Amino acid sequence: MNVTRRSGWIALAGVLLIGGPAEAAEWFVAAGGSGSGASTAPFGRIQDALNAAEAGDTVTVRAGTYAEALRTVRGGLAGQPIRLRVEGTPGSVVVTTKSTSVFRIAHPHIVVEGLVFDGQYGAHDTLLISSTADFLTLRHLEVRRSSKDLIDMGAPETVLIEHSLIHHALNAAGGRTDAHGIVAGAVRNLTIRDTEIHTFSGDGVQVDPGRAAPGWSGVTIERARIWLEPLPAKTNGFAAGVVPGENAVDTKANASAPRATLTIRDTMAWGFRNGLITNMAAFNLKENVNVTLDGITVYDSEIAFRTRGPGKNGGARVTVQNAVVYDTQTAFRYEDNIETLNVWNTTIGAKVTRAFQSASSGNAGLDIRNLLVLGALPSVATDASNLGVGVAAFVNAATHNYALAADSAAIDTGDTVAQVTGDRAGTARPQRNSYDVGAYEAPGLGSGGDDIVVHAAQAISVQGNWQGVADTTAASGVRLWHPEAGRRFGKSESPAHYFEVTAWVEAGTPYRLWLRGKAHDNSTRSDSVWVQFSSSVNAKGHPVYRTGTTSAARVILADCKDCTVSGWGWQDNGFGVNKLGPLLRFGKSGLETIRFQTFEDGFSIDQIVLSPSTYLKNAPGALKNDTTILPMP
Repeated sequence: MNVTRRSGWIALAGVLLIGGPAEAAEWFVAAGGSGSGASTAPFGRIQDALNAAEAGDTVTVRAGTYAEALRTVRGGLAGQPIRLRVEGTPGSVVVTTKSTSVFRIAHPHIVVEGLVFDGQYGAHDTLLISSTADFLTLRHLEVRRSSKDLIDMGAPETVLIEHSLIHHALNAAGGRTDAHGIVAGAVRNLTIRDTEIHTFSGDGVQVDPGRAAPGWSGVTIERARIWLEPLPAKTNGFAAGVVPGENAVDTKANASAPRATLTIRDTMAWGFRNGLITNMAAFNLKENVNVTLDGITVYDSEIAFRTRGPGKNGGARVTVQNAVVYDTQTAFRYEDNIETLNVWNTTIGAKVTRAFQSASSGNAGLDIRNLLVLGALPSVATDASNLGVGVAAFVNAATHNYALAADSAAIDTGDTVAQVTGDRAGTARPQRNSYDVGAYEAPGLGSGGDDIVVHAAQAISVQGNWQGVADTTAASGVRLWHPEAGRRFGKSESPAHYFEVTAWVEAGTPYRLWLRGKAHDNSTRSDSVWVQFSSSVNAKGHPVYRTGTTSAARVILADCKDCTVSGWGWQDNGFGVNKLGPLLRFGKSGLETIRFQTFEDGFSIDQIVLSPSTYLKNAPGALKNDTTILPMP
């Protein structure tokens, strides 16, 4: 059998050991195959490869649809996981069955990358993960269509779910029955990162419905998007127009266990209103838990944060900081004599009917500081650091951009909250003498000659198919990428696919725009992007390249029509060998929003530079195979 082998060596105390446990195999699977797992004679079933794989082995699956139910038969070892991956583009392999769970994982040190798991709305969890599946990684997956939970796990330790799409867990029995995106028992160290979860009849994420001993802890959700919407068509027993689910995140915990810990960062939730339950909330935080929410955005919902009080175990102790809430009936609902609800450096924007609502609760547990409200302050926000303002305090409240305008009354008027060391965009607090009020800290005013460096990892909004990808070669370890599918998009007033960053600019100062990008497979069909700004003007002061219009600058990584690209490279908004594009100017000083909307998919970006001096004539790094990482000021 000609299975691809990889062998290694270990040096210990000056002795060179050859072979041994570092040897590993790569097993291949192809739809319609009938071989023994070699690259030239692949298996026809994924399960056959899983049966053969041992610690350190890789199962590589070629594009196609595989109608089978999978299960692990053995685990890997620390540093030698069993890896199941697709060959080529994530999503090119679909594994599907309706009769049972699509994949049962019951062994440790397993890595699964790039597959689609489709449960066909069967009466089973799509991915069923047992308590023995410690040190599990699920990456670049799509998990879809179940009448139960899409990912259901017991109590494994150290699980990572990242860069994945989890959607359509729907059960219409009895009018509505819980079917969750991700549900976990007494897990320890579960991380859900850069993942989108939507369309469910239970919760996006729920821990722990069984309240199992010894309790769960160390759950982290970051850079996630969790949402509902009225179903566009009849789906698995639900009528069109129904909002089927409950909450983005729901907590339950064993009353006798140590307090569970949950951290949620840089996450967006929307669509939690007009559903089949009352008091529908994006975040339903209750029982024996300590929760920190930092940089959260909630809109289009009935309740943004529902926190529930003591009971027998002290109830939820919740801290919300750097949050933005708008278009929501109630921002904060606190119940049952809540013991701890800290609301620090948070902005409540337009179309919020009620900032705070008590339910069988006094106000003794509230600590509200540096709260910024569009309109009048709520009566419970008694601290002098809280502030009610008009629309002029923000960059553009009409589009729900609640960054602070250059002359905002919120600048330099807050109190020091030692626990809040930065704002939702990553800007350190304070930038001047005092904290700014609200979710954003306005950067300190520069001289007009300062270079501006922004890492794409600090994006304030990531929409459509753009997604964060962990990349050790990228600035801050993350690049933003629109997956390649061979498509192009025109300039749009309201693009479906874009991301936005912010930068503090000076009016009248000419800037050179540079960005560092990388094309999928070094293809010149995946090497360009449209760029727009919130207040950009041309040399005569006329608006140009503005968001909300069809005017946009184009950045093309290749220097000419017949030029090639290779790895990371720096490029400006000009085209042609040694030809620079027009300089950028801005109509006002302040925080500028820069939008990157897709022109050719497959493009990645990690750094953006606006330079009035250092890089006015020369790029910050090489056009090809660049390794330059510029620090942010």
